[in-house]
Amino acid sequence: AAFWSKLFLVIGALQNGPFGYFLAFAMLLESLIAFGWFLHVGQKVFFGTLSPHAEAIEGSRRSIDLSLSVLIAACILMPLIALPLASGALGR
Repeated sequence: AAFWSKLFLVIGALQNGPFGYFLAFAMLLESLIAFGWFLHVGQKVFFGTLSPHAEAIEGSRRSIDLSLSVLIAACILMPLIALPLASGALGR
């Protein structure tokens, strides 16, 4: 979501001359660095080894799997719900 909102900021910056070009370049550079960092962190979280603290947790995997499934479904469905609402509000 943050990357999509930044796109509109970059487009707005590009419409404001030379200083806007500099700002757009800075925002794009920051986005690339942030994306690389998120890939690094995601790799550690999902494919890294478990810490001793994480191995010691004896909880229900089903509750974790269920909550992650609900969050994934919400991330997929939310644009389908929000876009028609936003376009209706913008059309008024």
